[in-house]
Amino acid sequence: PTYIVKNDQIHWLIDTLTDIQNDYRVILVSHLCMDKIGVWKKNYVNNDFSFPKSIELVQKIIYDFVNKSSGDVTYLNERFSWDFKNKKNRFLFELAGDSHFDNYINRKGLNIIVRQGYGGILPENIADGGTHTPFSANDGFKNIENCLFDFVCIKPNNKSRIFRVGVGDNKADLEF
Repeated sequence: PTYIVKNDQIHWLIDTLTDIQNDYRVILVSHLCMDKIGVWKKNYVNNDFSFPKSIELVQKIIYDFVNKSSGDVTYLNERFSWDFKNKKNRFLFELAGDSHFDNYINRKGLNIIVRQGYGGILPENIADGGTHTPFSANDGFKNIENCLFDFVCIKPNNKSRIFRVGVGDNKADLEF
């Protein structure tokens, strides 16, 4: 599949991050992980997966927000610029689930988290550093008896913790 973000959505993201009140904390929740820690080693479509330029641009905007910097980019004949130097917000983390395995990294000051949710993946497809908790059913997930889900808790000091409930329990907990 092709994952793209339209230009008006990129403008919306820049405007929203620019206009957000300084006492707000920011969390990005997405289906697709916008970092290689969430990409299967052997993609089900092809073996040479790369993010489209629009996803790379969104990630650059987020990194600049996290690191209180600015940017100016032309993409598809349209100019995008932003300046987050005076923003006092904290970007706490990115959280995605499409990968069907758990993974975590702090890259350029940004906590990037992939959570398994349900679904199967062959062990050889899991990205470096990732882990997978198998379910009891091995019949194409037609008769799953177990499940797993996560709670996200954020402390007043911005420390965050993800608690696993169900299969895999506290072995999959994550604090950052």
